[in-house]
Amino acid sequence: MAINGKEETKNKIAELLKAEAAKIEAAAEEMAPGFDYEAAEAELEAEEANEAVTETEPDETEETNEVTTETAVPEAEEPLPPAELSPSKYPKPRRVYRTWFGRTFLNDANGRVLGVTILMLAAVISWYGSYWLPLDRADAATESIVQGKTAHEESIFERTRTQEETIRAESLVILDPSLDSGVQEKTEGHDGKAIFSYTTRSVSGRKLGTERRLEKWIEKPEDHVLHLGTKRTGHEGTYRIVGTFTANCSAYWMGNSCYGAGGGHCEYGTTAVDPSRYGYGTLFWVEGYGDAVANDCGTSIKGDKLDLWMDSYAESCRWGRRYMTTYVLEEVKK
Repeated sequence: MAINGKEETKNKIAELLKAEAAKIEAAAEEMAPGFDYEAAEAELEAEEANEAVTETEPDETEETNEVTTETAVPEAEEPLPPAELSPSKYPKPRRVYRTWFGRTFLNDANGRVLGVTILMLAAVISWYGSYWLPLDRADAATESIVQGKTAHEESIFERTRTQEETIRAESLVILDPSLDSGVQEKTEGHDGKAIFSYTTRSVSGRKLGTERRLEKWIEKPEDHVLHLGTKRTGHEGTYRIVGTFTANCSAYWMGNSCYGAGGGHCEYGTTAVDPSRYGYGTLFWVEGYGDAVANDCGTSIKGDKLDLWMDSYAESCRWGRRYMTTYVLEEVKK
């Protein structure tokens, strides 16, 4: 049964192939009617047989060429020149520097820059050396100018220019015993103007210096003066204001034989302060009171609070507590 099934399958396949071949031939007939396919197949088979015959027959021209090449004597050839190595193609190995200085300044790329830099430094050093070293000759030339002599070996140059300048007025603070304590008077000043000359001297291109001199006053300045009254203490002198604040001022009195924490005698013109803020010996001037020196302290005296010493208990009660403008003073030493 299996064999019959296989034969039936083969038969069906053969029938299908024949049907497809018939369809192809019909289609070809429609495209090219009257074309003889059997004659075309016969021609193709004849061409293939001819090609096979030509491949098997030997070529006489090739044999003759081979014979001639075997009998020919080769001509003598000239020897080739020796090969030369190009230095650009095979450069000399460059030394590799391990340090930063070597990689930066000693390699081929930066060697020229290093040389130019060294030459420039040498030129600058030689220039300044010629300017600084012969100071004795420059001094001698200066002396000859002052004495009116001529220095033949030196070229002397002197240039003078004048200009008008403004002289600023200073602000001065004067403790004035002629004024009542705690009273202040201010005198306004003004700036001044003057003409100054500047003389520059040079010897052989070396600058010796410039001299500044007052030629004349156009208007003299007047200082701004602040007079602070110190009649009760009698202190006087010239001071500058180094600090200004509004103090919380109280008053106290504990007898005539008291000494403060700073070691000084407590009297009118002394005050208790916060030592962490103002040191003992600091000079204050309090509006309505006068000058006062830091001499004592207290547990309730903190920050910008001052406790002023009075001459009596009644005066302390009359003062009470006041907020007053206060200056911190520093003496101007002449």
